[in-house]
Amino acid sequence: MLVGFNEEGEAKGSLTSLKEHAEAMIQQLLEKVPTPLPRGSIEIEEVTKMHTGELLFQFNSKEAAEWIKEPGVREGFAWAIDPAARIKDCSYSILAAFVPLTFQTDNPVHLQELSNRNRLAGGQIVSAQWVKLPS
Repeated sequence: MLVGFNEEGEAKGSLTSLKEHAEAMIQQLLEKVPTPLPRGSIEIEEVTKMHTGELLFQFNSKEAAEWIKEPGVREGFAWAIDPAARIKDCSYSILAAFVPLTFQTDNPVHLQELSNRNRLAGGQIVSAQWVKLPS
């Protein structure tokens, strides 16, 4: 799982202290957040600082990483690292063909229609832009 920062934030302290602080927050979240818990334990196996300044957390299972991304959990986990931190979702660039010229890239209804037309789950297209602006 990738954790990024806004302009004011950055990873402070050693990776070991960040890992320990994040593990302590996980224990608090396990007690407080009413989301279904994953089977087994939730453990951070490794924390790596990327060249971009982002932190890559490796968990002991896919279920543990998915639980951390749940609403209510993700905000607390990110805040424990730094108030300016946020969990970054995986995203991919795709090219959609035959998009009507009336498509508005900032219109959520149009993004949903594009998702439906391309058989994607709702909310999977988070942004759009024209390859070549319609003229």
